Amino acid sequence: MIASTLLDSVYKHESDANVRERILLVRRIISDDQDIVPVSKELHKSRDWAYKWLKIFDKEGLEGLKEGQT
Repeated sequence: MIASTLLDSVYKHESDANVRERILLVRRIISDDQDIVPVSKELHKSRDWAYKWLKIFDKEGLEGLKEGQT
């Protein structure tokens, strides 16, 4: 599993706001062990959006979060 310190570092250095949002999602759910629904609501995104990006992260890691622009 990716350590929260790595996610924090990547988040801080990422310039694309969409990618930063996806990294924050992953960080809060995986590293902080938070529930997906409240996190998606705080980010003003749908639950489906959150599940989509978590699935991509599971398959492709951090690079997967950078590839899509949706």
